[in-house]
Amino acid sequence: MQVDIYNSNIRKLKYLIVPSGTDVSGNALNITDTDFSTVSPFKANITLQDGLIGINLVKATLDLSTLGYHIVEISINIEVL
Repeated sequence: MQVDIYNSNIRKLKYLIVPSGTDVSGNALNITDTDFSTVSPFKANITLQDGLIGINLVKATLDLSTLGYHIVEISINIEVL
C-alpha cells in the first residue's frame, strides 16, 4: 500500500499516515485530534512497511482500512551517561 505522511505543525513528533492522494484539508478525515488542525507534508507516495517512522504495521493497516488514516507519535528518550 502506498501512503502519504504528514507532520503535525503543533506537535512535531506526531504523524498522520493516509493512503496516497487522500485529501487531508479541513475536516476531510473527521480527525478530532487538534494536533492535526494544521499539517505539513513529510513524505509522499511511499510504501507502508514495518519500521517506517516507528509504526506498528498491523495497527496502521487496520486503521487505514477502517478509519482512512493512522496516527503515530514518536517519543525520544535521551540518557546522559
